Amino acid sequence: MTIPALGKILTVGVPLDCISIWVEVDIEAPKVERTFYVFWTGQEIPPLRLNYLGTVTTKNGLVWHVFEEENEKT
Repeated sequence: MTIPALGKILTVGVPLDCISIWVEVDIEAPKVERTFYVFWTGQEIPPLRLNYLGTVTTKNGLVWHVFEEENEKT
C-alpha cells in the first residue's frame, strides 16, 4: 500500500465486512510503500519481521490478524 511517510496506524476493523486499516497521515508528506499482511487464526505465519496491528472478526465468524512488515521507514 502506498501512503504518506510516517503515517501512524490508528486501528484495524471490519466496517463493511472488509478488513480496513485507519492511518493518521500528513497529506503533504512524500508517499512510501508499506506492506501489510492478514492471516487467519491457525494459519502459519512466515518468518518475516512483522508488527502486530490488531485482530478483527468478519460477520461469518472468521478471525483475522493484521500485521505490518517492519522496514527502515516505519
